[in-house]
Amino acid sequence: LDYRDWESGEGAPRTDTMVLASVDPLSKTVGIMSIPRDLWVSIPGFEEPARINVAYRFGETYQLPGGGPELAMKTVEGVLGLKIDYYALIDFYAFEQFIDELGFIEIDVPRNIWVDPIDGPTVKLKRGAHDLPGNLALAYARARNTEGGDFDRAGRQMQVIMAIRDRILSYDLLATLMSRAPGIYEQLSAGVQTNLGLDQAIQLAWLVQQIPEEDIKTGSIGTDHVTFGKSPSGDDVLKPRPEQIRI
Repeated sequence: LDYRDWESGEGAPRTDTMVLASVDPLSKTVGIMSIPRDLWVSIPGFEEPARINVAYRFGETYQLPGGGPELAMKTVEGVLGLKIDYYALIDFYAFEQFIDELGFIEIDVPRNIWVDPIDGPTVKLKRGAHDLPGNLALAYARARNTEGGDFDRAGRQMQVIMAIRDRILSYDLLATLMSRAPGIYEQLSAGVQTNLGLDQAIQLAWLVQQIPEEDIKTGSIGTDHVTFGKSPSGDDVLKPRPEQIRI
């Protein structure tokens, strides 16, 4: 969530990044998919379509049952044709704090890129390996100033997610994090909202760490799954092709 919307007086925040994850405990497989924020979709209960990233804002603003999380989940369910059971909302600052709890994440930057940390100057990340602290990891995941725009951004988000996993497993940090889970949970609670209980989150973390990387599939809604269009106000949007992206 981009809580800078609150700070700027624009009301409830929009979702800056939406990622859908599916975990099968029987086959021990994971699927992770990034959803572009400019996807132009129908939002349940509203007559006019809108960008998918305002579903949370609408749910909060109009105080609908279940609020922003429920409306965001229903909206994604309508696009993808599946049932979503759980959600986790993380604001920018909580994300940065979590990465800093890990120390850093290791990212192999495929080409030079300029990134904009929230509370700092623009930074040029040169091609090659980098150990990124929380603020730069967030800036790297959010950067859009490349030729592929949001589609490149989705790839970087998947890269960051896998780097977090690798950091935890490579340095055997999971046991340490689990032992400190109540304290970390309390520390980050102001910036995290979820319908997962702490015990459920811990069980999920233990399950995921048992799944080998080759059984974790990542992807995004890409150019083959959308058509490029305009909103009524003339803004560039992505119109989904449901027959291509329903899973």
